[in-house]
Amino acid sequence: EKLSSEQCKMQQDHHLCSGQGECVHGKCICYKNKYGTIYGKYCEKDNFSCPYYLGNLCAGNGECEAGKCKCFRGWEGDRCQCALSLQKHCMNPNGQICSERGTCVCGKCKCADPNSLGHLCEFCPSCRKVCSGMRNCESCRHFNSSHNILGQCKTTCNYRMHYLERSECLSDDPSYFRIFFIIFIITFLIGLLKVCIIRQIIVYCDHSRIKSSAGYRVPAAKKDKTFLPTVCAKTVTYQRDKPEEINIDRRQVNEAFKCSS
Repeated sequence: EKLSSEQCKMQQDHHLCSGQGECVHGKCICYKNKYGTIYGKYCEKDNFSCPYYLGNLCAGNGECEAGKCKCFRGWEGDRCQCALSLQKHCMNPNGQICSERGTCVCGKCKCADPNSLGHLCEFCPSCRKVCSGMRNCESCRHFNSSHNILGQCKTTCNYRMHYLERSECLSDDPSYFRIFFIIFIITFLIGLLKVCIIRQIIVYCDHSRIKSSAGYRVPAAKKDKTFLPTVCAKTVTYQRDKPEEINIDRRQVNEAFKCSS
């Protein structure tokens, strides 16, 4: 029984029937799945768990195994959508794929080194092996007089090289202080220019406003000098009539008071 169960494993550390089937007498019987079909000697294949490309599982150029596309010969990519013949577009004149600094994906180089540039990852200013690798090209192009050899040099060494008459010490790291200082000066000058422009606009608007308001005032020379304001002053006197005299007779204290009708 142990021998028969071992026959249902693709590798020793794998599950029986890839965990998608049952081992019966040394043979895998795959489970049924509502999403598609599970098949293969070890139930390792299916037609639903791998990515599609243009409506086809694994672009129709591979089989789905354990959730990954296993491409047929001549194809590559996570969906088997790229032909290996496209690798010729990633090859430099020296026969190196992406200058040995990246990988070729569907005919395009994907540089692994972030400092690498170019279609073939051929430019790498911070790589120290660039100049040392060009020594043979320098000797080939400048010390061989044969036209055949010179033609081969131009084919294999198609890089642009600069020659210096004297040695110079070039720093690999850029001057960050100089860059910061230049950016600071430019930002300051732009800000100062904006302030000056805004100030001139404000001064011009104020001057125009004062000039327009002065136009409504009547000049003193144009005023009618014959016109003088008149002041009318009138004193009001109130007169009260003299009250009539009332005669009151004097009477004795004991005398009774009588009202006359």
